[in-house]
Amino acid sequence: MASVPPLFVGIGSEFNASIGTVGQVRSVSAFSAVLTALLVGGWIHRHGARVVMIAGGLLAATGALISGLAPSLLVLGAGQAVVGVGIACLLSSGFAGAGEFFSLEARDWAIGWVVALQSLAWIVGVPLVGLLADAFDWRAGFAVPIAFCLIAAASAMLFAPKVAKRPMAIDERSGLLAVLADRNGRRWTLGELLAFGVWTGEITYIAAFYIETFDLSTAVVGLLLPTGSLAFLVGSAIAERTARRFSRRTTLLVSSVGMGLMAALIFNFHPAVGITVSLGLIMGVFAGLRAASSSTLALDQIPDQPGAMMAARTFAVQIGYLVGAAAGGVVVDLAGYGALGAWMIIGMAASAWVMSRVPSRPNAPTAAA
Repeated sequence: MASVPPLFVGIGSEFNASIGTVGQVRSVSAFSAVLTALLVGGWIHRHGARVVMIAGGLLAATGALISGLAPSLLVLGAGQAVVGVGIACLLSSGFAGAGEFFSLEARDWAIGWVVALQSLAWIVGVPLVGLLADAFDWRAGFAVPIAFCLIAAASAMLFAPKVAKRPMAIDERSGLLAVLADRNGRRWTLGELLAFGVWTGEITYIAAFYIETFDLSTAVVGLLLPTGSLAFLVGSAIAERTARRFSRRTTLLVSSVGMGLMAALIFNFHPAVGITVSLGLIMGVFAGLRAASSSTLALDQIPDQPGAMMAARTFAVQIGYLVGAAAGGVVVDLAGYGALGAWMIIGMAASAWVMSRVPSRPNAPTAAA
C-alpha cells in the first residue's frame, strides 16, 4: 500500500499522465480489496487467519511483480487489482489474528503491535523504494513490496498458530453480514470509513506534495516520510496506556480531531520543510493512537467473530483508499493541496462524532484463543 505513492511522479512522467490520474491506480487496488472484503471474513472464520495470511502474501507479491513489469498504465492497474486482493487478506487476517490467537487480556497488547509494526512499511519500505527509484527507475521500487509480501507469507507458514477448521456460520458466508446485522458494528464501520476516506487522501498524495512544493528528490522524500511513521509507531505503542488513563473513547475522539487539524496545517502552512515534517510527527502520534484504539473498539462489538469485524475494517479502509485516491486526486488537480487539508479536518471531525456513539465493551466475552 505504501510503495506506490512515492512512485507517482515517475510513473506519470513515463506514461504522460497527471498525478491525479496516476493516483487512480491506488483506487483500482482499493476497489478489488473492497470486493474481497465481502468474502474474507468467511475465509478467516473457516480456515483461520494463518491460511489467509499466506494466501494474501503470495497474491500481493504477484500483483506487485505485474505492476513493476507493466508496459502501460492499464497493465499497472491490473497488477494493482491483484495487489488489492492480497491487501484485503493480509489486513483482515492480521487484525483478526489478534482476536484469534490471543486472550482478551492480551488482545489490546496484540492489537498495539499489529498497528505499530504496520508503520515499518513507511519506516523501512518507503526509503528503500525511494532509493531504488532514484538509482534505477520507478519499476525497481516494486522490488520492495514483493520482498515484504513474500516475507509475510513465509512468516505465517513458520510462526502463525494452526487452528482446526470450523463449520461455516450462516452470517459468516460474506463476512460483513454479521457486522451489518449489528447496529454498533454498522456505526463503527461508518466511522472508520469516514476517517480513512479523508486520511488516505493525505497518505496517497503526501509524497507528491513534498516533491512539488519543496522541489525534493524521490530519495529525499523517501527518507522524510518515515519520520511520521516513527511517530505513528510511538502513538500505537502508547495507545493501551493512554486508553487506560483517559478511556479508549476519549483517546479515539481526540486523536481523530488532532489528525484532521494537523493535516489542514500541513497542506496550508508550509514555510519550510522542517515545519511540515514537525507537524507530520504530531499527526503521526495521533494516527497511531487512533488506529490502535479504533481496532480494539471494533473487536469489542462482535468479540466472538473477529474475522467479521476485521473484514469490516478492511472494507472501510479500502473504500477509504478508493475515495481518498479518487476524490483526493480531483481535489488536488482542481483546487490544490490546501483544499485537501480542509477536506481532511471535516472528515475526521465527522468520524469522531460517529465513533462517539459506539460503545466500548471491555468485559465482553471473546472467542477461545
